[in-house]
Amino acid sequence: MVSTLTWIDYDSVAHEKSLQMIRSFHEPESRDELGLGAIRDSFSDRLFPGTSTLHTRLRYMLFVAWTYKECEHQQYQSRIFGARAEDIERNLIQPLISSVDPDGGVFGNEAGSELKRLPSSAYWGGLGSWGIRTINASQRQYEREVDRIYERNRKAKLQADDRDSGDSDQQHHLESGTRTWHSGLPEPPQGFPEELENLDFSLTVNEAEFILDRLQTSHPYSLLYALACGGPLQPVAEPWLLDSPQITEDQRGLLNDGRQFSTVMRGAALLYNHLLASQRKSEEWTGLYEGKLQDWNKSLDLNEIGKWSLDEFWEPHQKDGLHRITSATKEFVREWVDTTLELNGRVISSNKAGSLIRKRERIVKKNRSRFDNEALLRQWNGSSATGIMTYRWERAQQFLKDLHRGLGVSTS
Repeated sequence: MVSTLTWIDYDSVAHEKSLQMIRSFHEPESRDELGLGAIRDSFSDRLFPGTSTLHTRLRYMLFVAWTYKECEHQQYQSRIFGARAEDIERNLIQPLISSVDPDGGVFGNEAGSELKRLPSSAYWGGLGSWGIRTINASQRQYEREVDRIYERNRKAKLQADDRDSGDSDQQHHLESGTRTWHSGLPEPPQGFPEELENLDFSLTVNEAEFILDRLQTSHPYSLLYALACGGPLQPVAEPWLLDSPQITEDQRGLLNDGRQFSTVMRGAALLYNHLLASQRKSEEWTGLYEGKLQDWNKSLDLNEIGKWSLDEFWEPHQKDGLHRITSATKEFVREWVDTTLELNGRVISSNKAGSLIRKRERIVKKNRSRFDNEALLRQWNGSSATGIMTYRWERAQQFLKDLHRGLGVSTS
């Protein structure tokens, strides 16, 4: 039986979350075998709001906005609106590839004209989060209802003309009720979207300042904005390794919690893979995860873990209301932390630790648990969700590099 996921396209937020979940199945950092994704995403959205594991380069935020503004300017009707926007997006591929940017990140670099995942689908949520997109609708809702948007704009203009622009507050109200994109969005490059020969990912100063303003307005207390305001960053593999005076005490506390969670729960992911390797009777993979678990054990600061208050840890994640962290998930994390401490990190040969992992996967996947489903066990490729959770830091780091270049801040 083929599994399917269905939703009613009424709620733009739910729509975007569903799309992100589907796409994340193919993203290494996003694999969620033990049901920890809500916690990981809560950290990601608080540290680097508006980012996604699907993002590549920052200027795509503007490319997508410019594309749709152009389609609105041309007054394309809803029946062809999405197709015209798609044509523009596909036309971006070759010019961006030809720009030979050392950091890459071109959507369609390998697939070319066969590209299925367009930038607009990946960046739609971020455009809304940063306030660049002001219409509260899913991408498909927007494309379907653009005729109504044109009509509302026409009526708003007529009302404004009738009032002879005498009431500035009323004019602002009319504009805010019909606007789809931020009024301060910079103009696209000259000739866009017909003349694309010299298109690249380099932000102009005006574009970079606009994005910085959007971050300040939308997410002023985020680590992303704090780092955007600072100087060039030294490249680091994990965000908690950052040494920047821009990081506040609250942000440092969030990073420390993220590091602790990532470190401790990686052991659960490694043991999960070790158990699968043992069940597959693969000596190669079993030996691989024995070594990884030994390294993980050595990296643990058990004294620090013992002082870790999970009650305080959950508090900020419960407040945001954006990510549903179930009581079963909290209990699994608590049991894993307690088991890790009880065994001094030596979980590899523990029946208790193994039973905890098996039980958790069965709760998360039910009859699709690899421990019970032989066909799915055979499909396992030897590695699943074993990476360190860095909460989209790789994507955020590239965004910051692009932004700082645009602002004239020298980058390494």
